[in-house]
This record gives sequence, C-alpha cells and structure tokens, in this order.
Amino acid sequence: MNDSGAQKQPRGCLFHGCTIGAVLLLVIALVGFLMVRRIANQLNAFIAESTDTQPMQLPKSEMPADELKALEERVAAFNRTTGTNVPALRLTRAKGLSDGAPCSARNAAPAFASPRYAKPPPSPVDAARALKSAVN
Repeated sequence: MNDSGAQKQPRGCLFHGCTIGAVLLLVIALVGFLMVRRIANQLNAFIAESTDTQPMQLPKSEMPADELKALEERVAAFNRTTGTNVPALRLTRAKGLSDGAPCSARNAAPAFASPRYAKPPPSPVDAARALKSAVN
C-alpha cells in the first residue's frame, strides 16, 4: 500500500532561483561567445579586404660610389666608438634664453638618476692603469 502520510516536499525558492540563474548564465555565455565570434569574423574580413596579396615593389636605391664610401666610413667610425668611453656631449641652453651657459645638473639629469650613476665608468685603459699601479 501507499503511504499517503509521507508526501514529497516542494522545492524551495533557492532551488528555483539557482536553476534560473544557471540557465541565464548559460544563455549569456552563449550570446557572448557568438558575439565575439561575429566580431572576429568581421575583423578578419576587414583585414583580408584591406590588405594586398602581393608585396609592394620598392624602387632600388642607388648611391654614387663616393657617397657610399663616406657612409661606410661613418658607420665604421660609429661602430668603433660604440662601447668605448666617449665623453658625453655638453648640454647648453637654447640660444636666446641665456648666454649659452651649461644647464644645471638638475635640468640635465633625469629625475630618476641616482648619484651612483653621476660619473661615467672608468675606461678600460684607466682600469688597466689602476690595476698596474696597484700591483707595483
């Protein structure tokens, strides 16, 4: 026989609220995914439409032999000085603002420079001389 005294309890508002929330979350995620896909497809179509399939032909640059030699000498001179202790350029104020006196240290150095980096590092020649004098 059936026990009519033990009836099923109805589900509460927490169950129904969570079920509705989960369904809404799935719908929102699906709509978001479809929107992102559509935007990506439109962006890809725009990129494909506005780009060329072949590279552009650039004109060949011609330079006279004497200018080419001068350019190669400048590059070689730059490469020789790179990495060596080359004195820094002297900073001066713009003409018309003052008498051309050097800028103050406050204006010449960036705000984040620390006193540790105020002096340039010793050149390799100076380091070798210091080491030689320390040994003798």
